[in-house]
Amino acid sequence: MRELCAAAGDKASLAIGMAGLVQDHAWRGRIREASRLASEAWALVESLGDATLTVGLSLPVIYAKVESGEWCDVLRWSQRVVDLADGDPAKGNFILGSPLAIALTTRAVARYCLGRPGWQDDLCNGLDMARSADPFSYAGVVAYVYFPGIAAGVLGPDDPAMREIEDALRIAERSGDDLALDLARVTLGVALVHRRADAERSSGQKLLAEASEALQSREHNLADLTARQHVFGT
Repeated sequence: MRELCAAAGDKASLAIGMAGLVQDHAWRGRIREASRLASEAWALVESLGDATLTVGLSLPVIYAKVESGEWCDVLRWSQRVVDLADGDPAKGNFILGSPLAIALTTRAVARYCLGRPGWQDDLCNGLDMARSADPFSYAGVVAYVYFPGIAAGVLGPDDPAMREIEDALRIAERSGDDLALDLARVTLGVALVHRRADAERSSGQKLLAEASEALQSREHNLADLTARQHVFGT
């Protein structure tokens, strides 16, 4: 692909292809490769000066940096997407409905991981925006908000959180989007195993086991995290 794009002088197509490979590496647990290629892909797409393309390709490259725990890159790149989107939830929506909603949420996670202020507002704004977007954007934002937030003790699995997660699950179930459904089920499972009632924790462990099996069948690295939450979440 590099040779073909170089011959054609088509850097945009190369950036798109690289972003796809970043996503594949990250989903299959090849985190070092994903992070390295994400840096290369981001530099390339930024060099093109196309705001819509940069916003649209941000999901896979930022996801790779989240998976590798490189929070300074996550914060910087998420901020860049927020700036380029300029308040437009649908800008660059050729992979998912609202890249901006996701970027607000990843900026929030990076901010609290780095001890920076403003993450609460980012979480609220990301959720508000995602509710009006497509099912995958909503499920993705809910997962970014509550999966790490509850597991790390930043957020609690209170009743409003449970209602939000259950709402995302219902929407994902109606959408026919398997990945959106998996994300919503995993997030609900994580929330349930951190609840106080034994019955809820038991339901959460069962849900996580089922979600882990489904993700494992698609070779998604989230299966390992889900399995660990199933075993140690209580």
